[in-house]
Amino acid sequence: ENKQDIYLKLSYTNNHKHRYHPKLSKDGESWTAMDTTLLRFNPDSTQISFKFPISQDTTWVAAQEIQDYKRVTDWVLKFEQNQYVTRDTAGVSAQGRTLHYLNISKGAYDRKPTIIVLSRQHPPEVTGYFAMQSFLETLLDEGEKMVF
Repeated sequence: ENKQDIYLKLSYTNNHKHRYHPKLSKDGESWTAMDTTLLRFNPDSTQISFKFPISQDTTWVAAQEIQDYKRVTDWVLKFEQNQYVTRDTAGVSAQGRTLHYLNISKGAYDRKPTIIVLSRQHPPEVTGYFAMQSFLETLLDEGEKMVF
């Protein structure tokens, strides 16, 4: 009910170390890096602590911008109307989620060279996912000019 500061301490085991400075969001969409003056590391980086302001409003804290299953699926589904894209299912995850893939081609794709672009093998590592999104969006935006 009241605004206050809490102190969080993250401890890593088995020779793991802190890798990412926390990011904050009020809506799960727009993210900003936490003020690094609020972070305290132990010398071997196996612990980090930080002061965190809380209030009645929702605040997301994450190592990287969250790109959850719903966001990724929404992004994949927006290409279904593209004439060069066929979406299909590669399988189902252990959590029962559909594993989508996009087949991108002008005309039939039989006997054409294949390029496989993978992303989200490690879901918290989003930079590769953002690069893949940009690559595919550019490819599809420029589709009329490209041969694929």
